[in-house]
Amino acid sequence: MTKSQTYRTQLQNKDEVIRKMTELVAKALEKRKKRIATKVSKVVKEKRLEFKKKKGEIKEGRRRIDPHNM
Repeated sequence: MTKSQTYRTQLQNKDEVIRKMTELVAKALEKRKKRIATKVSKVVKEKRLEFKKKKGEIKEGRRRIDPHNM
């Protein structure tokens, strides 16, 4: 809902609201540009794998030591 109290007369305020509404409708009907998916770089993939490997080692260190497997 839009409202306008910028002008002294009701008629001017109504015109202002109509103008605002048409702007809102026009903006809503505007088609957005589609996002172009980019390829993940090799360096980023390697960094992610390194991070995952380190996290896995940390978690593996938290395990209980099984005396039967020694």
